[in-house]
Amino acid sequence: TFIPSIYNARKMVSSIYELEDFVNRLLENGKEFGTLEQALNNKEKYFVLTFDDGYSEHLKVAEYFSKHFNAPKHSLLFSITTDFMENKSFGMDAFYYLATEKKLDSALQYFSMESFSKSPILMQIAELKKKYLTLNSLQLQEFADNFRNLLPENIYLNKNEIKLLASYGTI
Repeated sequence: TFIPSIYNARKMVSSIYELEDFVNRLLENGKEFGTLEQALNNKEKYFVLTFDDGYSEHLKVAEYFSKHFNAPKHSLLFSITTDFMENKSFGMDAFYYLATEKKLDSALQYFSMESFSKSPILMQIAELKKKYLTLNSLQLQEFADNFRNLLPENIYLNKNEIKLLASYGTI
């Protein structure tokens, strides 16, 4: 799977085991899978699970929760970033992947930020993210073009996987 351990260190994702434990606790406490509207209006009774960006792992998670918990489609919500799916952009995930592969220096060099190369990894990423957020659309595309070959191809769901994902959840 793509999602690097640095995401876990920053508490940005949950493993499937953590998510399963969380859902089991909710169900044991009398909560039910519901629609987004139900969960917003009655959070004491209903919950939904949400997933962002369209990572390839989301299909496996959706299949598992649909089968293991009989989670209804309306309770598994997925937000897909189409630029990611079409390999036009990688967002800040590129920095996390580069850090995992010990290639973060290449991003620091690209942005002329070598002065941060001796800083802790999370600080390097934070500074790169600040720089990334200042880029215009042309610069974002140039960044994606320059780093595409360093990233795995299967980070995000492809069109066929998204169609399959729609059979398990709401997109």
